[in-house]
Amino acid sequence: MNWIGSWFDFPEGGNSWTVRDGNRTFSVRNHGDVDVTDDDLDVRAISDRGYLVIEEKFGWTNRTRVDLRHDENGQLQRKFYRNGKEVPYEPEGRAWLAKKMPDLVRNSGFGAEARVKRIHTAGGPAAVLAEVTLIKNNYVKRIYLTKLLDLRTVQGPMLTKLIAQAGQEITSDYERTELLRDIAKDRLMTSDDQRLAYTTAARTINSSYEHRRALQPLVENGSLSEAVMRSAIESAGTIESDYELAELMIALGKNQPLTPGVMDAYVATTVTIDSDYEMRRALTPAISTSTTLAPAVVRDVLKASHGINSDYEMAEFLISVVSKQKLDDVGRAAFFTAADSVHSDYERGRVLKAAVGRSSLNDGIVLGVIDSTRGINSAYEAANVLRDVAANYQLNGEVRKAFVAAAERLTSDHERDRVLVALVKQ
Repeated sequence: MNWIGSWFDFPEGGNSWTVRDGNRTFSVRNHGDVDVTDDDLDVRAISDRGYLVIEEKFGWTNRTRVDLRHDENGQLQRKFYRNGKEVPYEPEGRAWLAKKMPDLVRNSGFGAEARVKRIHTAGGPAAVLAEVTLIKNNYVKRIYLTKLLDLRTVQGPMLTKLIAQAGQEITSDYERTELLRDIAKDRLMTSDDQRLAYTTAARTINSSYEHRRALQPLVENGSLSEAVMRSAIESAGTIESDYELAELMIALGKNQPLTPGVMDAYVATTVTIDSDYEMRRALTPAISTSTTLAPAVVRDVLKASHGINSDYEMAEFLISVVSKQKLDDVGRAAFFTAADSVHSDYERGRVLKAAVGRSSLNDGIVLGVIDSTRGINSAYEAANVLRDVAANYQLNGEVRKAFVAAAERLTSDHERDRVLVALVKQ
């Protein structure tokens, strides 16, 4: 803006904006702090070396301009121009400025902090919210609401109303996001009603990037109830970018407990991700918790992973599962269904070796590992898995028979001998 100001013969810089409506052009240029009178009809003072120039044009010939400047003597100089010629400021110039000032003040942000305090003193937070409704500029709406929040008088249902109003009236994704982030980071919300209004407001954000930015501080600052968690996840479900959605789900999984009451919503939203890499990243926090998950939860997360088509990403995810969670009869079928979808001999071998490396093995898990080696074409990779089985589990009865049968299926005599030697060494 300083560059623009100097380009238009304002070497000290400043701000400049213009509104065009048909053949009407309304422009404002200013520099420094502008102190507006309490009735919003005039300018009380301008800071040192400051100025305010307001000009209105209709076509090429009908021009009106007011030029207010802080002179070297500390006085406010007022000049009025008609069609390029200076005319007396009183009374016509003052009347013209009084006509333009209310709308200018409301939509430019001039003296926003003082004006918010003045409106608040007269009518409280409700009066400021009513004034914000009349403001057309998204940036100014956000500034007014921010200044109101700074007074620390907006609480309870009034804060809920403010958040809802921001979601309904601020149409700029960026400005809406900036306001919501300030509310979340300052920990102003104390009730579920306020947080639910927050997630509803965030849902109106079209930009995937801004939507994620709006929800992230909510899930990172303080514990959330299941109702708010579900609402935040449902709001996240409208994020179209795989990366932004994955980033949010990761933040949510790291900072909030994924209880059975929210896990279904978490999984349902995560499976909408198309990218194998991002889906794996988003699902991993669901099973990376140090808390042992309920068997049904592990099963549901494993079922969700069936949408991962990349052998590497599926292998990485399943290795995370077996390193953090216990596989029992409930989750076993879903695990081996996922493992059998890995076509790479090397990657499937990595998964199965990770499974038998766990200390809490049972016959069902071991039989599942042995059976899954049927899909490994490489005798070397299959033999490595079977040798790990023999090293970690005492083979007896039906499990021993299945092991021997798997060894006999190996196409390499050398690898078959290595596996059978491992069995004999038991």
